[in-house]
Amino acid sequence: MWILPSQRGLAPSIAQRQYTALDRTDRLLRFLKPEGSDGEGLTVAQDVSMYVTTLSAAKAVEHVVGAGRGGYLYVISGAVRANDETMTRGDAAYLVDAGALRLAASETSDVLLIDTPLAR
Repeated sequence: MWILPSQRGLAPSIAQRQYTALDRTDRLLRFLKPEGSDGEGLTVAQDVSMYVTTLSAAKAVEHVVGAGRGGYLYVISGAVRANDETMTRGDAAYLVDAGALRLAASETSDVLLIDTPLAR
């Protein structure tokens, strides 16, 4: 996945961090965050956050999408309900409205979530 930086001419950099399966089990793990924001995750020169979770069957997590933001949801494995929509392995959704996104697993599931400003 390629994320364009917010400005040109930045010096190249590389970073890596290893997380355990427990770090993402039944919670949204933010592994990528915008410059200047607090909390966990590698920093990127763009207003984007990326999350991953491994949800156990019958477990749920919630993420609030702010005003003017949206994103992308991808089900890597398993089956989840994203608000009122059933999604299974390989399904994806584009998020275009602010509000709460509730992910509830009907079986053990791996999910990727990207939170980014909507194009103007």
